Amino acid sequence: MFNKRESNFEEDFNKITPIPIPTPTPTPTPTPTPTPTPTPTPTPTPPPPPPPPLPLPPTLTPIPTPISTPPSNTTTSST
Repeated sequence: MFNKRESNFEEDFNKITPIPIPTPTPTPTPTPTPTPTPTPTPTPTPPPPPPPPLPLPPTLTPIPTPISTPPSNTTTSST
């Protein structure tokens, strides 16, 4: 019985003509072209003079460490 009512409902539902809903077509709004504003050319400021090099104390001088030389314990000695 429920199935019969459901089928009748589907038939009645299919008989209903869908009401056309008018979809408003969007009118393209003209995008205003931006007028280029003249950018003021900055006056070139002279760069500040570099600070004088500070003398490094002897303890902070970088000590070059040799990297390419292999350690001495890898040398093979023939016995």
